[in-house]
Amino acid sequence: MVFGKIFGGDKKRRQEAEEAENFRRGLEAPMRALLDLIFDMPVDRTSKMLLRQKIIERDKGELERVLQNVILPKLDAEWQARIKDLGKTEAWMTVDEFRETPMSLRAQDKRVDMLDLGRFPIPADKSQSKELSYGQIVFDGDGHLLTVAPTGSGKGQGFIIRNLYNYEGPAVVLDPKGELYRETGWRRDWYGKVFKWAPFEEDSDCFNPMDMLSPLPNGDESVVWDNARRLADLMIEPMGKEPFWDNAAKDLLTALIFYVYRTYPPKQRNIREVTRLLALSREKQAALVRTLTESDDERLQELGNTLLDQPDNVRMSITQTLRTQLDVWRTEGVVRATRGTTHDMHPRTIAQDDYMRWFLHEQGAEDPPGFWPQRDGPAISGNAHTVYLVIPPEQISTYRSVLRVMLGMMMQGVMEYRRYLEADASAGNVLLPEGQWPFLFVLDEMPQLGYMQVVEDAVSIARGANIRLWMIAQDLSQLRNVYPRWETLIANAKAQMYFRPNDLGTAQYISAQLGEYKDIWGNRTPLASPQELMGETFRDEVVIRVQGHKPIRAMIPAFWNASEKIQTKVKRERSVLGNPDREAEPWPVDGMTLEELNVQNEAMCKQLSDAQASADLEPTDVEGEDGKSVRADVEEGLTEDGLPRPPRL
Repeated sequence: MVFGKIFGGDKKRRQEAEEAENFRRGLEAPMRALLDLIFDMPVDRTSKMLLRQKIIERDKGELERVLQNVILPKLDAEWQARIKDLGKTEAWMTVDEFRETPMSLRAQDKRVDMLDLGRFPIPADKSQSKELSYGQIVFDGDGHLLTVAPTGSGKGQGFIIRNLYNYEGPAVVLDPKGELYRETGWRRDWYGKVFKWAPFEEDSDCFNPMDMLSPLPNGDESVVWDNARRLADLMIEPMGKEPFWDNAAKDLLTALIFYVYRTYPPKQRNIREVTRLLALSREKQAALVRTLTESDDERLQELGNTLLDQPDNVRMSITQTLRTQLDVWRTEGVVRATRGTTHDMHPRTIAQDDYMRWFLHEQGAEDPPGFWPQRDGPAISGNAHTVYLVIPPEQISTYRSVLRVMLGMMMQGVMEYRRYLEADASAGNVLLPEGQWPFLFVLDEMPQLGYMQVVEDAVSIARGANIRLWMIAQDLSQLRNVYPRWETLIANAKAQMYFRPNDLGTAQYISAQLGEYKDIWGNRTPLASPQELMGETFRDEVVIRVQGHKPIRAMIPAFWNASEKIQTKVKRERSVLGNPDREAEPWPVDGMTLEELNVQNEAMCKQLSDAQASADLEPTDVEGEDGKSVRADVEEGLTEDGLPRPPRL
């Protein structure tokens, strides 16, 4: 009997507790928050009971009367503001809600594709330490990121450096200041090979976009023309409202790229040779047109016939458009850095190396992908390579044609290889490993590159290609001015991060996206007005929107170089890992050596400027790094400098 009463009493109390919780959950957010506050409210017990009764009765008129006439007069200004803002706090993600999402980093979390999005404030009464603390917000899985942050807001020191330091998957990084390479290159060298394409620096690695034209193994040669067209699209930025000139320039450039690829020796298939064809004399221009019309390729024939039919002034205008847009490809640094491709820097190779590590690990033949420190002996490095594209910020607008090509062809190469793998997997030839991290593209200052079709395509289809774009802009007006479908671009970003804006247009957009909340009186108010977002309240915060979740007010993490704890860790680890391997010995280049490039430049200059160059050129000697002359005997098919002979016009 006694046990029955005890257990029966427990059952009744549990039932009452469940009913109370169900009632609480059924209340609107402001009312639920008010009910939760009653216990701590500094008013007398009778007032608390009266307020609780009105909430239970759900009589909004009586509740408002009690609040206005009984409760609020007894509270100080801080408590009054707290009650008036009820509903606003609940419209943002709460601590309890955050802990239930995948965005909450847990102890011993083994997800390999996480990126750090900020810190979630955890009040003392919700913290294990009973003090204000912060939970790490992470992003993983499919999807892209968008960060909108004004200059000097801390996106680099707070987020980009931290994520490149910790993310162990392959990456291509647009690094305008070179800061990201300096801070993280040595670390990422242990995740895989590190490449730095920096045409303003002597130790730059090389990338020849024309190496991207060739088909994948067992692929159709017809893709070469399509790839040439994609390359031309990236090189030519739309300049006017009349599309005829841009389209005509792209058609001509596509054909010239294809012509160089089809007829030039492998070492000389580069953009510099394409630009040389735009600087021909009238006689050689006519010879080029004849060569095109007599080609065995129908597309080259069509272009040759089109050029023949065009009036001289039209053809000259198209050629001048190309010369103007491609002038940057003739600069010494770009020519040097695009003469060939550094060994293993081809995007298909980078994607393949990463895939093979995952595949072999799944088959039990390799260590797990990633970087594994060892207590005894050297660390085990990974096969996830990183490419840093370094251009000074003040030169981005001048060199954006080059950067568009570098990023676009890298992106295209990775997506092509993934499609190739998936086709092979569908045929039963290979297996796609589970859990492979995405290929990360960090696009800092993305709008400065101008419109890129490949970015829009990647955002919409890259989920299947296993790549993740991190798009970064200073404000939304930049995106709006460059991308006609800018709102679609934003909508396709699964995670969006907004730092305190410094322009009204961006603030108004963020405010509209956050929406409104219903306060305790039933009025609808913006969750964050444009003025609030631009004010001091959000100075050290970042607004995070992730699809399917409430918005988050997160704190910006400690700046990387300002944190003593972080710098102590960095110093300790760098003393063990050292500098990137490429700084000790440059990676070999699959293409022309610098000596061969210099010889070729001199030979081609003579060919273009001297009408008798095809007959009696004097041999040109250039001293190589070993002190020997870079020159070979004159043989059939070679220039007098010993290099494969390009077609003479």
